Amino acid sequence: MNKKAVCGIAICVALLLCGALYFRPLSLSDNIRESTSFTVQINDFGVRNGEPYIDSSSYDTLTDEQKGEIIELLDASSYHRTLKTYLSDGSMEQVGDRVVYIYIYDGATLSESIYVSDSGQISVNDRLYQMKNAEQFNEQLEAILNG
Repeated sequence: MNKKAVCGIAICVALLLCGALYFRPLSLSDNIRESTSFTVQINDFGVRNGEPYIDSSSYDTLTDEQKGEIIELLDASSYHRTLKTYLSDGSMEQVGDRVVYIYIYDGATLSESIYVSDSGQISVNDRLYQMKNAEQFNEQLEAILNG
């Protein structure tokens, strides 16, 4: 093989490896410890009688059992980068019918913010990502919160 072919193959392999690393699944629970505290807010959007509405539910006080179940759900859930991730400001364009806001505190300091829309868009610390089964994640989280 000549040098051009070897360089071309090496560049292709490097691009494939970089792409695989960039788009690899990321865990929602990477920076969460048992000592952290959570607040969760769920906003449902829709139209009733021709008028838009937002139904909001806040969950500020969680039991240890709920907190453990949320951590397990976050452990089991993953998301991945998109081509827009590093250029985004975290704003979601298509949210669907529901958005779940999870705020994670380390003491009194906000350490993580996770916004999951039913459409599959997810914002983690003001960066836009994509999540498969986001609607199912939101339903499971709501079931945990409502007992």
